[in-house]
Amino acid sequence: MRATGTAIFAEACLEALPRLSCVLPHHIQEADAVQRIIPSLRGRRAAWLVLPGLLALLLAAGAPAASPVTAQPIGTLIVQKQLVDASGAQAQGDLSGYTFVVTGAGTSVTVGPTNAQGQATIGLAPGTYSITENQKAGATILGFFLGGVQVGNFAITAGQTTTLIARNQVAGNSSIQFTKQIVDASGNVLTGVDRSGFQFTITGSNGSTQSVTTDTNGSAVVSNLAAATYSITETPKSGFTFHAMTINGVTVQNGGSFNLSTGQIASIIVQNRQGAVASPNSVRIEKQVIDATGAQVTGASRANFMFTLTCGTSYSQSGATDASGVVTFNNVPAVTCTLTETVTSGFTFDGAFVGGSATNIGNPGQFVQVSGAATSILVRNRQSGTSGGATESVPLVNGCNNVTSTFPSGTAASTVAAGVSPGTGLIAMWKFDNAAQRFQGYSPIPNAPNDLTALGRFDPVFICMNGAGNFNRPVA
Repeated sequence: MRATGTAIFAEACLEALPRLSCVLPHHIQEADAVQRIIPSLRGRRAAWLVLPGLLALLLAAGAPAASPVTAQPIGTLIVQKQLVDASGAQAQGDLSGYTFVVTGAGTSVTVGPTNAQGQATIGLAPGTYSITENQKAGATILGFFLGGVQVGNFAITAGQTTTLIARNQVAGNSSIQFTKQIVDASGNVLTGVDRSGFQFTITGSNGSTQSVTTDTNGSAVVSNLAAATYSITETPKSGFTFHAMTINGVTVQNGGSFNLSTGQIASIIVQNRQGAVASPNSVRIEKQVIDATGAQVTGASRANFMFTLTCGTSYSQSGATDASGVVTFNNVPAVTCTLTETVTSGFTFDGAFVGGSATNIGNPGQFVQVSGAATSILVRNRQSGTSGGATESVPLVNGCNNVTSTFPSGTAASTVAAGVSPGTGLIAMWKFDNAAQRFQGYSPIPNAPNDLTALGRFDPVFICMNGAGNFNRPVA
């Protein structure tokens, strides 16, 4: 009877083992050992099973031992961000997002960004290194400190941790709080709408620029700002259009500016509508109703305000605002255009502002339509009841005109100035302050002094023009 495969394999192993026990301990020539073993296995099926294992054992016996791999020893670097104010006292603020470049030991690596606690960690080979910071807007690097001492270079030791303090001085102690709101066509605030991902750019008159993005609650905060004039520009999220912006309760256009004082927390509310962006070569008119102080009147009807847009000699269209206060003119040619409002009974024209500009173009007002642009114009009206009744137009000549403001006491100077038509003709408006025995002024010209904030009823004012115009005021 033929032996089974298992029996043959076992027999072959038993015959081979004595020979291997002689070969392996004495390290005799592997080739001779194989020649002596193979004849004893020839003719047996187990030979082909045992032979590969024998060859592996023989080669291992004669092979030199492999050198063990030794890991390169490293040290640990921790960079800790610290914010201080001008006096050196620790300041609160966003510690995240700072990155650093570490150079030395034949390498240059980026460390960071720092986490919410202001830390960034990396492993480094032993050696001497230098470090620089990729600075963020609003914080100036003062230096890197090791054990309380400012250093230029620092050493990394194997198995040890080195902690550097990256100290920055913040610009100031003022801040801006953003709140995002989504509104419907009537201006009502909607709930349950995703308000995250809206980005704002904050540009300061001191040269600083930074951006911030709203969180899931529609909030964003920019801290440690210096006292300065800042402009705020929103980049709406895809699928949304800009609707309105208020800064400390005052309505401004996208890109509008305001003064931030020392220690102030400015509140900015920005509203958006869901919907497509206006098509190119279009002019979008949005109506806003305000009271005597310039504050927006919520709930006021903004429908059926009539406008006529004339561009060049071949384009003239008229239209009325819808329930949301909007009327859009399409296929507008790229020429100088004139916008005219037929003021609705019970309202007075206050101002027309193109693309977020603070300059009132008047009624009728002119602007240049740019090819491919979607121009946005905000037109404000006052309800007659909020300004004391009917209005009258006082002619103005080139130069300074001595007139009387008949607006209610406490009316903002900017609201009174908005009664000047065309707005581009206004140079300045002056009032003599008897208590201080000096003139106070208001001007739409950038960086001009503006210490005239409000006027009383029947205050005499000087309105200085660079051409003829009109002053629209309430009837006394």
